[in-house]
Amino acid sequence: MTMNVLDAVAVAFSLILAVWGVRNIWRIKNFPDLESSAQPRSGPLVSIIIPTRNQEPTIAACLESIIKQDYPLTEVIVVDGQSTDRTDEVVRAFGASIMLIPEPRLPYGWVGKNWACNVGYLHSKGEYLLFTDGDVAFGKSALSAAMSEMLRSKCDLLTMWPRIIMKTFWEKLVLPLIFVAWFVEFGGMKVNSDESRSAAFGPFILVSRRSYEAAGGHESVRRSTGEDYRLAQRFKESHLAVRVVGGTGFVSTRMYSKLADIWHGFLKNEFESFDFSMLPAVFAGARQAAVYIVPLLFFALGILLAYDLPTALAVSLPYLTMTAVMLVLYRLMGYDSEYAVLSAIAAAIYLGIRAHSIYLGVTARGVEWKGRTYRQSRL
Repeated sequence: MTMNVLDAVAVAFSLILAVWGVRNIWRIKNFPDLESSAQPRSGPLVSIIIPTRNQEPTIAACLESIIKQDYPLTEVIVVDGQSTDRTDEVVRAFGASIMLIPEPRLPYGWVGKNWACNVGYLHSKGEYLLFTDGDVAFGKSALSAAMSEMLRSKCDLLTMWPRIIMKTFWEKLVLPLIFVAWFVEFGGMKVNSDESRSAAFGPFILVSRRSYEAAGGHESVRRSTGEDYRLAQRFKESHLAVRVVGGTGFVSTRMYSKLADIWHGFLKNEFESFDFSMLPAVFAGARQAAVYIVPLLFFALGILLAYDLPTALAVSLPYLTMTAVMLVLYRLMGYDSEYAVLSAIAAAIYLGIRAHSIYLGVTARGVEWKGRTYRQSRL
């Protein structure tokens, strides 16, 4: 390959990346955000269901933020999944304002979180159900705003993209890249209009009881370790309306703090997100490698060709273009933009997680999560 051809390939690749970037920047800028609403004086009963397992460090802050909600009519149900720490003691300290239900024995074929959500649903009375996690914090008007949006849009499932709290190097390096990749995969705002795309986020899934039952509830996704988007799939398959909105001003959570936790946290549902199909998983990985990693290889080539300055600059263009795009995407999504220069490394880690998840799925070794091992399969 002559230098002139190499220059042309690099410039053409940069233009493709720039178009890709502008498209996704536009999608993020135009993604609907949940808007604040006036405190309602009345409303239908909302049952807030929180499955927990060994969440002593976070459950108190979660419950305090829920108790302070300005929505007028709620019941709060915590289903504790045989915690070995003091989770149940912390919940009991809140008194009669919280219904604490010890999780019954986990039936065969159920994932623990899905079983706990199902148990909470069976004990609930609300016309609407909010499924959340024990490490989530809510702004005071989160539920009021969500209910207003749900009633206004007449959707059957409303889910919020939360603010992700990141403190350590590994969180700030890996998580933003994963969330950008997710956003690109589900098509941004197209997820609200395209029946073939589904997304939901476990920290906040609000449903009407009628629609939840029509879609089959958590029983229909009982074997899934990616129950949030699987539940959204079930709703769409049942011709029920799903709405995804940005909720960073209303809901926040810290998912993981260490690289090992990030790896195992995403390991459990990465292959399942492709319905355990090898070809789509590999194709998506190849596409993501081309977008996020190959530009860095061009940059490395540019360093090796530093003796030929025009060519070195040309082959560095893909990396510089991609870094500029990621800087904008990270800023728009509220992440530390300086980590955009390392997005190729983050992408390599993410693809490593996917490869590991595929291996576990293909070999039927199962995945471990919160002290339980689940053998994954199509629903």
